[in-house]
Amino acid sequence: MKLAADLARQIGMTRTWPNLQTIRLAIEGEADFSGISINQAAAVITMAALQWTRCGDGLTCPSSSERYMTLKDNTIDRFWFEDARWRNKGVYVAFLERLQEAISP
Repeated sequence: MKLAADLARQIGMTRTWPNLQTIRLAIEGEADFSGISINQAAAVITMAALQWTRCGDGLTCPSSSERYMTLKDNTIDRFWFEDARWRNKGVYVAFLERLQEAISP
């Protein structure tokens, strides 16, 4: 629960009981899913929450669905944790690649 409260504080989320429970379950779920420690799961989720995802490539006007998905990925609320949206962030993809390299012989 302390990791959930620390994460909420770092990202500026209100530390209500339902929010902390949702964050705690997300951390535990990520640890189980990735086979990593609770501390590592909290760290990667925090990094993903703090990473701002940009819309489009900067050269073209993105579609409305792309703008919507980018807004959804950048809106950190209970549903972001419930839907495991941190897995859409570049920092998470890089984390998985490093994890895979460490596992592979």
